[in-house]
Amino acid sequence: METNRRVAYTDSEIRKLMKNKMKDRNDNVSDLFQRYKNSFNLKDNTIINDIVSGNIMFDVDMLNIVSDYLEISFEELTRIIEDKDEVKFRKNEEDEELDCFVKILSGLFSEIIRHKKLNQ
Repeated sequence: METNRRVAYTDSEIRKLMKNKMKDRNDNVSDLFQRYKNSFNLKDNTIINDIVSGNIMFDVDMLNIVSDYLEISFEELTRIIEDKDEVKFRKNEEDEELDCFVKILSGLFSEIIRHKKLNQ
């Protein structure tokens, strides 16, 4: 059986954690911009806005900001989880084309994560 690989935290999960912590601490985008503008050389609050409301993939700078704010290490945020659970599809019969497609997507996803780690 092939090993399934996935990230420990998806971008949407990270975004939700950020929003929840900001709400708990009564922080807003401007507060985070003020906190991180010098250490990350931010010109405006665009990156902070993208972190909490954007529909984009996080880059290394964003993940570093998230890591600091959430107090979760960068390594943990980008950790790959491997499991041997079989991928379940919503159909009963085997589909070789679908299996091949899932393997291709899994490989592409692994490459994206590898590139994120290389660019830090």
